Amino acid sequence: MSTSTGTRVMVGLTIATSATVICASLVMVGFICRDINNLYDEVMDDMVEFKGIANDAWQGMMTFQRPSNGKSNVFTSIFRIKRQYDSA
Repeated sequence: MSTSTGTRVMVGLTIATSATVICASLVMVGFICRDINNLYDEVMDDMVEFKGIANDAWQGMMTFQRPSNGKSNVFTSIFRIKRQYDSA
């Protein structure tokens, strides 16, 4: 009687403990998924902000490099005038 009853009590406690741990684990998985989604949303918001800053910087660089007469000669940056040495 005591061996059978003791075994049943131990099995019951083990099942209850396992069920509690499994439920707690599922709750923690939910919290972790929520945190990951919040992090993703924050990163995406920061990327939108970064894209705006990068585009503004790029536009600033492009307006700074344009010649004032409106014409651009692509080859001026490739072919430069070489230094002339005195042949004395």
